[in-house]
Amino acid sequence: MKKASEKASANWIGDVEQDMLKKMFIYLSETDMFLDYMQKESSDYKTDKNFIIQLFKKEICNFELLHNFFEDRSIYWQDDMDHICSMVLKTLKSFEEDTDEFHSISDLYKDDEKDYIIQLFHKSIKLESENLKMINSYTKNWDSDRLAKMDILLMNLAITEAKEFSSIPLKVTLNEYIEISKFYSTPKSNGFINGVLDKVFIELKSDGAIKKVGRGLME
Repeated sequence: MKKASEKASANWIGDVEQDMLKKMFIYLSETDMFLDYMQKESSDYKTDKNFIIQLFKKEICNFELLHNFFEDRSIYWQDDMDHICSMVLKTLKSFEEDTDEFHSISDLYKDDEKDYIIQLFHKSIKLESENLKMINSYTKNWDSDRLAKMDILLMNLAITEAKEFSSIPLKVTLNEYIEISKFYSTPKSNGFINGVLDKVFIELKSDGAIKKVGRGLME
């Protein structure tokens, strides 16, 4: 664990870090989950492991001071939180009894997910001008200053995904970017993005610019 922490340049050294951990320890030691566990007359590896997993899932993941600690260091923490917690839980669940070997920390993303992200990023930059022309053609009645920049960015990504990733159904692409807009853009963005992308996809399908592999992927 120490070697893995050093490799990732991660540690809890410092007054702020130690103070936060101390407060977390005090908080955890007073939770019903911890008190119930400590009152057990006996336990085994499976029970101990399940306790640690549940304690992390229900208490540590939701510890407010921990969230504040990371938010002070990165504005992206809220985006990363779910992935980080899933990675920790996956790592804990991989532990086995009767071994001294340290289990490797699970990856945040699978290799194919990383490849998808990188390809989408590069392709969306390459196709940006072309995609923006289509977006502009369906937003002529909108004042450009009133269009949220995030909406434009999300639609560019969605159009790129629709054209360049043949294995992803159009319906999935449309629904995913509508959902993303609910978190990252304005309250009315999901309806706006839905309307524009629906028209763009119809045009792209009629022009043969969208080619999908498999039944039902064009829907």
